[in-house]
Amino acid sequence: MKNLILKSICIAAIALPLVGQQANAAPPKKSTTPTTTTTTTSSSSYTTTNPSVASGQSVTIDLSTKTESAAPTTTLTLSETTTPGTLQIKVSVPSLSSKQMTGDINGVFFNLPDGISSVTVHSISSGPVTNVMTGNVTDLGDGVTMQGGSGYNSFDVGVRIGVSGGIPDGDDYQETVFEITAPGLTLSSFSKQDFGTRLKSVGVAPSRNGSSKTVATAPTITASAPAPAPAPAPAPISLTPSPAPAPASAPAPAPSPSPATEPEPVPVPEPITMVGMGLGLGALVARRRHQNKKN
Repeated sequence: MKNLILKSICIAAIALPLVGQQANAAPPKKSTTPTTTTTTTSSSSYTTTNPSVASGQSVTIDLSTKTESAAPTTTLTLSETTTPGTLQIKVSVPSLSSKQMTGDINGVFFNLPDGISSVTVHSISSGPVTNVMTGNVTDLGDGVTMQGGSGYNSFDVGVRIGVSGGIPDGDDYQETVFEITAPGLTLSSFSKQDFGTRLKSVGVAPSRNGSSKTVATAPTITASAPAPAPAPAPAPISLTPSPAPAPASAPAPAPSPSPATEPEPVPVPEPITMVGMGLGLGALVARRRHQNKKN
C-alpha cells in the first residue's frame, strides 16, 4: 500500500515540470528582412561620317606670242572634273564685241607627263574638235602648225578646232572647251608642261588678216587635297524644359507575420491535491480487499 502511494507521488512530481515547460514554450520567429533587386541599363552611341567631294580646282595659264607678230591675249584653263583621270581644257581669246585684238582658234597643242603617251579627247562646247594627233605633233594640216619662231615646235598632242579657210570660207571661234582622259591623269600631271595655240584671222575688226602662235609653260601644280567633309549641323536647342523624371517608387515592405496563437494551458492539479487523491485511492482499494476477505 505504501509503495503504491509513493509511486503515484513520484509520477506526479515528474510530470508537473514537463507539462509547464511545454505550455510556456514560445513558437520560433520567422525572418522579416526584405530583399532588394537592382536593374542596370546601358546606352550606346554611334557616329556617322560624310563622303568626300571633288575639289574642282583649276589653274589658268596666260600664253604669249612666239613670233614677231602681235597676238591677242590668250588664256588656257585646266580644271579638275568629278571623273578620275579626266581634266577639262578651256582656251579663249577676247570676244568680237570687246573691240580688242582677237582671232580664230584653229589648234591647241600640249605635252604629256612621263608614263602617259596618249589621251582621249571629247569636245564639250564652242569650237568643235575635228581632229586629234599624238606623238611629236608639229602640223595638223591646212596651216595649223606650230613651226616657226623660237622653240615650242613640237608637242605630244595636237587638237584641231573647226575648219580652216578664213572667216569667209570657214568658222570663227574665240573659245573652245574639251575634255582629255587618261589613266592616272591629274591636274598636277601638267606641272612644267608646255602648251601652245594656233590662231588665224588675227586682228581688230574689221581688219583681221594676221595669224599668230602663242605658247607658255605651266607653273608647278601641286595635287589638290580632297575638300574636308562638312561638319554636322548642331542639334537644335529646345527652349521647352524637359519634364522632371518621376521619382522611383520604393519597394513595398514585406507584410509582418501574424503572431502565433498560444495554446490554452492545461489545468494541472496542485501537489497537495495529487497527494490526497493518492491516499484516498489507496484507502478505497484496501477497504475492498478487507470486505472480500470477510466474504
